[in-house]
Formats: sequence, C-alpha cells, structure tokens
Amino acid sequence: MPSESNSPRVAIPSSGRSLIAGQFVMTLLAIAMSLVAMLAGITNGIPQAYLDRRKEFIREETSMRLGADMKLNFREELVNHYLMVQKELAVEASRLTTEPYLASRHFFQVKEQIESTAIFDIISMMPKGGILHLHDASIVPLDWVIKTLTYLPDLYTKEREGITPRQFKFSKTPLRVTDGWRNVSELRAEMAMSDKNRSLDEVFMSEWSLYTPDPYNTYKSSNDMWNKFSDYFLTIPGLRSTLETAEMYLREALKGFYADGVMYVELRDGDLFDGDGLDLTDDYMCLVDRVVKDFQKTHPDFMGVKFILTGYRFFSEPMMQEQVDKVMARMRKFPDLVKGFDMDSHEDINHRIRFYLNALIKDDKSVMPFFFHAGETAWTQGADMNLVDAVLLNATRIGHGFAALKHPKVMQAIRDQGIVLEIQPISNQVLGLVDDQRNHPAASFIANNDRLVISSDDFALWDALPLSHDFYITFMGLGATKDDLRLLKKLAMNSIEYSTMTSAEKAVAMKIWQRRWKIFIDDVLTKYHLL
Repeated sequence: MPSESNSPRVAIPSSGRSLIAGQFVMTLLAIAMSLVAMLAGITNGIPQAYLDRRKEFIREETSMRLGADMKLNFREELVNHYLMVQKELAVEASRLTTEPYLASRHFFQVKEQIESTAIFDIISMMPKGGILHLHDASIVPLDWVIKTLTYLPDLYTKEREGITPRQFKFSKTPLRVTDGWRNVSELRAEMAMSDKNRSLDEVFMSEWSLYTPDPYNTYKSSNDMWNKFSDYFLTIPGLRSTLETAEMYLREALKGFYADGVMYVELRDGDLFDGDGLDLTDDYMCLVDRVVKDFQKTHPDFMGVKFILTGYRFFSEPMMQEQVDKVMARMRKFPDLVKGFDMDSHEDINHRIRFYLNALIKDDKSVMPFFFHAGETAWTQGADMNLVDAVLLNATRIGHGFAALKHPKVMQAIRDQGIVLEIQPISNQVLGLVDDQRNHPAASFIANNDRLVISSDDFALWDALPLSHDFYITFMGLGATKDDLRLLKKLAMNSIEYSTMTSAEKAVAMKIWQRRWKIFIDDVLTKYHLL
C-alpha cells in the first residue's frame, strides 16, 4: 500500500537509530563540505568549459564500469536508493570518523558486524544465479559435518603425527587400536569422561576450520594458512568415502545453496574413493544426477549441478596423464554433467601448468575445455606464469587470476579471447593474498568491465554462506563507492551467461532468475517499507 508521502519511507529498528542518526549527520557534513568546495571553485573563477569537460570525463569513465549498462525500473530504483543510502552512510562514517569500514577489515574480525547490516540482509535475500568455482568437499557447514557424519556408526579415526592429518574410515569390521585406529563414538565417550573442558566435536572444529578471532597472529604467513587449508582436504575424504555419506553431504549442500539464493552450481574436484582406495567416481556422478533431479521435484527453479573434474599439481606426469584420460572419458560418459578439467593445489610450491603440457595438448590443440586455477599468488615471474599457459591453452575461465594485472599481455589475451575470471574475494583474504579488499585486483577488473563472476571457493571453512558474504565484500569493497544495484544485478546475470550450461539451459535459467529477481525486489520494498 503506497504511503501518503511521495517520498520512500524507510523503517529503521529503534536499536540502530542513534547510530544511523550519527552517521547521517556525518554524511550531511560531508555533502556540505563538498558543496562549499564546489562553490569555492566557482568563485575562484574556474572556467565553465573546464567544469563541463570534467563532468563529461567522469560520466564516460563511470559508463565503462561493470554493470553500468544495466537499466533499472522504478521499483528497482527505490531499492537502489535505499541500498545506496546505507552504503554512503557506511563509507562516510568510516571516512570521517574512527568507525571501521567493514569491507576493509579481515573477514574473521567483522563477520558478525557485516551480518547485522541492512546491506547484507538485502544481499542475502537476492537471487544470485550460480556459483561457478566451488570445491565439492567444502560446501556444507562444518558444524553439520561434525554433528552428522562423525556420529554415524562404524566410523574410525587415526592420528599419525608428523605424517598426515587425522584420517577417517568407515568399517563394518573393527579396526585395530594397535594400528592407531580408534572408534569415534568410543573416543568421544572417553573424552566426555576425562576432559570436561573440551569435547571431541570441538577438537574436530579446531582442526578443520580456518576461522580464528586473531588471524594475523594465528597465521604468521600464507604458508601457515595453506598448510592448515590443505590438511582439511586430506581429512574430509574419509567422511565422504561412501556413496551413502556422499549423498547425505550433497543433499545438505543443495539446501544451503537454495536458501542463499543460489540456483545453479559448478563443482570442482569430483573424484570419490572409498576407504580402501576404490574409485567410486562414476557411481558418484550417477548419484549426483539422481539427487539433483530429486531436489528439483520440490525446488523446480533450481537449475542443476555440473562438474569441472580436477587433477592436482603435485601429481607426476604419468599420474596427470592418467587423470586427463579419465576426465575425457567421463566427459563422453556424462556429457550433461562433466564439462571440463582444472588443476588445483597451492601454486607457489607445486608444479606449474607447463610441467604437464604433454598431457594437455594434442596436435597443438587443447584436449578439452580448461578451467584452470591460475595466478592465485602474490609473486611475480613465479607461480603467476601459470596465467601465460592458461591463456595460451585458451582456458574457458580462469580461477582467481589474482596476479593477472601484473601481466598486460595476459590481460589483453583474457579480453580478446573472452576468458572469464572467477573471483573469490574472501578466499583470497583468508589465504593471505590481500588484507584490505579495496585493494583487491578485481577492483580493477570491475572498473574495466571485464568478464568476471563472483564465487566462494571453500566457504564452509570460514563459516560463510555460499555467496552472500562474497557478494557483500564485492559490493562494499571491490566495487567503487558509487557502484550500486546494477553491479549486483550484472554479477548475478554473469553467473548464468558464463556458465557451462547450454544455450537452451541458459535461456531457461535466465527466465527463472528474472522471475526470482522481481520477487526479490518486491520483498525488499515490503520488508523495508519503501513504498
């Protein structure tokens, strides 16, 4: 129901009115100072012709930014106006006072504050399209994994200090304590009796989660973060080593995606092995297809899951060749599900793409579509040279591309070849590549209207939502102060346009997304009383 006033009416919780009032005063002060400066310039005799040229210059530059071509209707403009008032309040409060700017701080230090903002609330309501860069072993909150999978019967764990992180294995036949194995339920009961200060669940969480309230002192270097990060991926396979647990995990993940406004997912990795090393990947692909179709019966606007299967940079050449052959075979066997190949693992310390060129090229052509992790590094003329091979191999998309700005020829090739950059801002910060997100290289990609999508990499390891937190950081940190709802809308649409879906699938997905976007706009108008 429209209000009697012609102006949009904004409802603000009483608990936040004093803070917002203070921020609003600072915003008015900033505007007043700008007006004074402008008037001073006029009275100082600046030629009008110069002022006109300057205005046109800024207009043209703004039109070059990602999302600038998006058109908003009247209802979207109302939401945009409210969104930008909130953004300007946050910017000015930080710029003119000691109020910390949340998107400039480490995610671990400001996560709860971010979640209390109206901007995050609106972004969490938003239909975000798809996630195109995500690892299938880190897509469910860790507390669910602990409370569900580690409480299943016949689960054993084994610690081998100095060799590998904790292992897990399901076995109907009891595993021997003399070999280091302990039944998890028995170990949990023993700890409950002997250690009143720490439960086994808390031990698991501390071992897996990268979260810490003091990230800069907890992790002294990027290598410290990567070591713990890598340990998780050596641990979790044991809990997903049966088709039953893999299905439980996937079903929970789909619920989480959908609740966060994600309607399509492309997963990396994809291999599944049982506790004895038997390859269950083909069975897993069939399981994914069945589970997704079952999920779509009750969620018909969920567009599905596809895979980019993966090899690892610590593989030998023969191992990588074997993996490439397996992936090509699976692309033929599951053409609607398996869409290409990637290489994963820490770029700074493992083999480069060039080490495996014999497996990746045949008759001077790429053997299949590539979606390489490349340039996920702060170094120059080192691991970042993976970017050169990624563009020469005509990768469809490049994961991270953090170092791409240091390579003008690479950036030219990315633009000329239509390569899409997959940006994961929180992951880059957690793994030590950037402190202040305003300095993230993707800020330049956005400014230059480059082809990019926002993803979340391994969000479960830092207790983030599938996309909402990364979209918030992009909007408030990577984007410029004046980047608005158009940027968010463009990013959501990019995730459909640059996916591996067929043209027909994309057309259907875009129609579904547009319907959900309209509902989202209406829901924001209603929730915040903007009409």
